[in-house]
Amino acid sequence: MVKCLGIPLRQFEAVVRNWREEDKATSLIAALRDEALEVLQTILEASALERRYGDAHLQHVYQAQLRSRRQRFEETL
Repeated sequence: MVKCLGIPLRQFEAVVRNWREEDKATSLIAALRDEALEVLQTILEASALERRYGDAHLQHVYQAQLRSRRQRFEETL
């Protein structure tokens, strides 16, 4: 059953206004129940897979290669 997130989210934001990000995350995880906790587990698994097998970290490498790229003599526009 999907419920409105608006009110609980505003309550959470009011409580954690001056907290560090790590403390906010810990508190939110501790407060999750049932389906919300299952969704979190799915997100964590997907993030772990992306870190291990993804190529997002290569973005900086590709950008550096593009910046240093020069047209070779035999290449046409």
